[in-house]
Amino acid sequence: MGHTVPPVNQHPFLAGGGTMGELIRNFSWDETLIGDPSGWPPSLKNSVSIMLHSPFPMHITWGGEFLQLYNDAYRPILGTSKHPRALGIPIYESFPEIWDTVGPMFYGVMKGTPVRMKDFKVFLDRKGYMEECYFDFAYSPILDELGEIRGVLTNVLETTDKVKAFVELENTREELRASEFHVIQQRDRLMEFFMDSPAGICILDGPDLRFTMVNPLYQQFFPGRELIGKTVIEAIPEISNDRIIDILDQVLKTGKTYHGIDELIPMSKRYDGAVEDRFFDLTYQARFDEKMAVSGIMVFAIEVTERKREEIRKNEFIEIVSHELKTPLTSLTAIVQIAESKLQKGLSDSSFLIEAMSKAGSQLKRMSAMIGGFLNVSRLESAQIHLGKTIFDFTQLVIDAMDELQLSSSGHQLEMDCRDVHMLEADREKMISVVTNLMANAVKYSPEGGKIIMDCSKKENELIFSVKDSGIGILPEDTERIFERYYRVSSSVTKNISGFGIGLYLSAQIVKLHGGRIWVDSKRGVGSVFSVSLPLSH
Repeated sequence: MGHTVPPVNQHPFLAGGGTMGELIRNFSWDETLIGDPSGWPPSLKNSVSIMLHSPFPMHITWGGEFLQLYNDAYRPILGTSKHPRALGIPIYESFPEIWDTVGPMFYGVMKGTPVRMKDFKVFLDRKGYMEECYFDFAYSPILDELGEIRGVLTNVLETTDKVKAFVELENTREELRASEFHVIQQRDRLMEFFMDSPAGICILDGPDLRFTMVNPLYQQFFPGRELIGKTVIEAIPEISNDRIIDILDQVLKTGKTYHGIDELIPMSKRYDGAVEDRFFDLTYQARFDEKMAVSGIMVFAIEVTERKREEIRKNEFIEIVSHELKTPLTSLTAIVQIAESKLQKGLSDSSFLIEAMSKAGSQLKRMSAMIGGFLNVSRLESAQIHLGKTIFDFTQLVIDAMDELQLSSSGHQLEMDCRDVHMLEADREKMISVVTNLMANAVKYSPEGGKIIMDCSKKENELIFSVKDSGIGILPEDTERIFERYYRVSSSVTKNISGFGIGLYLSAQIVKLHGGRIWVDSKRGVGSVFSVSLPLSH
């Protein structure tokens, strides 16, 4: 299959993504069933954009032929014999050796049945020979704007090294049991393995579960704490009422090994009393004495907190995107269907068609703004947003933005107290985005007829811009997080107000890039004042 190199990237949703981003942009998609990227459905565009900017291995198959797209993190899973040939061809051509196993799973997902597997064993030919491999993976359906399943999204993490490490450990334990002659030698070998292991390992002895051995990695989970000689409760009091204590007791009583995936454990890294949720892949393995009675527990722990948090953030992001795009897509579909029906019946109601096209244009503009916001987040977080600074009158910029917003916000009074000239060196387009977002939010959260007041002032070497409203206000616990990515105030008042929590986040990051700061002063039921300070050039 041939490749062409377009002179410029005509598809902003394919921006970034490293090596795979470049390959996907230069691929001849019009020679496949997927077609040229300009005609891709929104669900595929969004999924590919998310995939390209994800640090975790992700893989997409599209359509009934399961044509493949994947990101940089997924490339090692394909090995040298499958990449880059896998791009744009059916998955069953890339993985014929396992299609009998995973094929039914893919067909099941296309019928609406997601799949999640842990430490799934397959034999792959990816380096010129068959090798035993293990993976944690999840297959999820990708839905289009009508709710039809069009493809499969795969999130995958190779666990081959972890599984083989545990197999090696089990083999070592069997060797220890098989020969008393080599007890001392094997004990030294086992201890060396423990000390250099990629997992945190400790030994808890006796019915009170007292630490008698801790390897360096396990100690890193609890910086500054003395573990050796203390019981679990003494060393980690945060978990005294957690279910994990009951699980340890069960291992002591039954001698059965416990495996916990993504276990949530409340834990403090400091002595200031602050407790945070951390996630671990855990194995609790009973230890036996010479009479084969349970004498303690060996603990294997791999912290997966960041991976789990990223998974949670990713799922929240996909949920937000799906929710926010559903409304304009549904409206747009209905408009097109009605217009198509009238045309097929030979009805040429020009006034209706003009109104329908106007409404369709509004919905497309709304969707474009949403997708643009998501892409700006991706570019910002991959350091692809650059400032093009010029010198301009910030006061006039605010007045122009206010006059434009007033046209679509006739139910509110927008006023600008300051008319003084304030020259600022900054990226004008990005400043328009910040100013418009703050004013639009004030309108959105203020009652009909409410007054929105803008102001500019100079304080020493700073320009201070503020937007004051008489809206619903913000609680103190929300003001602390209002500028976080995807954070939205949750209340009975705001649940019916549209938005996906990136406007203030983007505004805050743009202000930060300019060396400024942004903050809010608010009182519930009274209103809010959002303020921005920007450094003035000398």
